[in-house]
Amino acid sequence: MKPGAILQARTEAGLSLAEVAAGEVSRVAIHRIERGLSRPTLRTLELIAARTGRPVAWFLEAPQTIAAAPEELLELERAVTEERFEQAEAMGRALLAVTHDRTSIARIQLLVGEARVWLGRADQALDLLAAARREFERGEDPLREVAAMDWEAMALCLLQRPEALGLAQRALAACRGLDVVPVPLEVRILSHIGSAHVLRREWDEAVRIYEQAIEAAGSVRDLRRLGLMYANLAIAYGSAGQPERGIGFAHRALALHQLHRDRLSLARTRNNLAMIQLQLGRLQEAEASALQALAGFAELGVDRQRAQFLLTLAEIQLAQGKWRECAARLDEVEALASELQEDLPLATAHELRARLMEARDNSEGSDREYRIALDLLERAGSSERWVECAVNHARSLRRRGELAAGYELLERALRLGRPHLAEQSYGVRYLTG
Repeated sequence: MKPGAILQARTEAGLSLAEVAAGEVSRVAIHRIERGLSRPTLRTLELIAARTGRPVAWFLEAPQTIAAAPEELLELERAVTEERFEQAEAMGRALLAVTHDRTSIARIQLLVGEARVWLGRADQALDLLAAARREFERGEDPLREVAAMDWEAMALCLLQRPEALGLAQRALAACRGLDVVPVPLEVRILSHIGSAHVLRREWDEAVRIYEQAIEAAGSVRDLRRLGLMYANLAIAYGSAGQPERGIGFAHRALALHQLHRDRLSLARTRNNLAMIQLQLGRLQEAEASALQALAGFAELGVDRQRAQFLLTLAEIQLAQGKWRECAARLDEVEALASELQEDLPLATAHELRARLMEARDNSEGSDREYRIALDLLERAGSSERWVECAVNHARSLRRRGELAAGYELLERALRLGRPHLAEQSYGVRYLTG
């Protein structure tokens, strides 16, 4: 606080101690703050600013002079724990605007980052979580450092970044190195490692990790977390050649999502259910699930990541032979992904358009779309998806009899990736938290 700032503001406003206190704090409290005998909480400082007509920043001298009050941090933590994520995100932003104590900032960043991951805003969470992790490491707060590392890994996973797995594994090792291992945190990290394996198309390993997480949870049953693990087990089993088992886990996940009224996870799991149904050739069921997922996501009122849901519907319509509808969905994706600068869904849209053009016997157009998709994936640094797309393009070339070009592209893909991807055609549209 600037010395004398509150007394000056009150005097210039012609207000008494009682008028500044406004019945919300005591006159004694205002008097002690004016004399520098105590520091105001953020709420009290906002009250003084409002009563004297000054901005909060006017009262501050140096960035390190004000910290979030313990009760304010507790309220923010309570909002996250009670899954009031929109409220928590707004509270956290307000606190970050006026808090300058490094430890308090890191705690707020961690909570806001977690809320944003749950809200599907991983891109907006990433920098906050990384900054929080660095501060906790500097301040020797190992428990919060592990928590920040874990949520940062999950944000990377949702953004389909390859470094997610390594960071999540570091978080698990650090968690197990604590004097007392918090079981809920260990379970959460394991579930995030499973998500990272799903991202890497390592289905058997994903199943193993998720089952390990469920076993580690024991009697500690976080039903929301269990629902998310069931959802990701559905993806893993569906892609590991056990689609019927995947559908079973998807329905179990949906039941738990509905219990928690978790609309975002409901939409994501329905989207992944649609992909498994597509894999089984149940096209009518797949389309119904995809439309339900898209409608559920639309109710959330956000555009970011909507492209993923449109892509699922487009792929199903392509399989149904609804070429005009498929093209319309791809147009939507390209417009939305271009506006939001989302390279991965944009690349997938071009890859699906390549398949659409091949179905329409437009080989030149198909090759052009594949090249655009591969360029976008290279720019995004997504080597796994680049390999998958290159393998699909190579197969297309081979089907048309262009064997030399097909084998050349396939060889390049397998040099860059792992051989099992050559046999993989089922794509995952979404991971849950």
